[in-house]
Amino acid sequence: MPLIATLIRDKISSKIFPLDPNGIYLVLTAKDVSVERFCMGSCGFHDSIWVSEKTRLVYGHVGDSLVQCPGVCAWPHAVPAYGPPGNVLVAPNGVDSDGIALAPLEAVTACSGVSGVEAYPGYPGVLLVNESSNASYNVYGVNGRTFLLPAI
Repeated sequence: MPLIATLIRDKISSKIFPLDPNGIYLVLTAKDVSVERFCMGSCGFHDSIWVSEKTRLVYGHVGDSLVQCPGVCAWPHAVPAYGPPGNVLVAPNGVDSDGIALAPLEAVTACSGVSGVEAYPGYPGVLLVNESSNASYNVYGVNGRTFLLPAI
């Protein structure tokens, strides 16, 4: 069983995390925490585990790609390691969490870095920009928060 799945199962067993079959358990790791395959075969992942005969939980992992592998997993928030360099985008929330992928390709990873219309390799597309923070975004959330999500 993957380390992240074991961590979640152990925290639920010890009642540190509540058992919520409708929840999503997301593990975010700091820049100095290494997780197997992160920045190599994937920029994060998601899966599910059985915690009892009738209960299956969904979980995922996102590491700090902006520090550990910016040119591979943090584009368009960092200069790409391969391909044409372009302007990097400012994340609206100061965090980079849009790099969840694991082969085989999923809809949002088939065209990595595509966030708006008219996008092409090295250019994320036409996006809205917050004038005070210079952060690019394409989605409005609760209470006026903004987010930059990959396009599908």
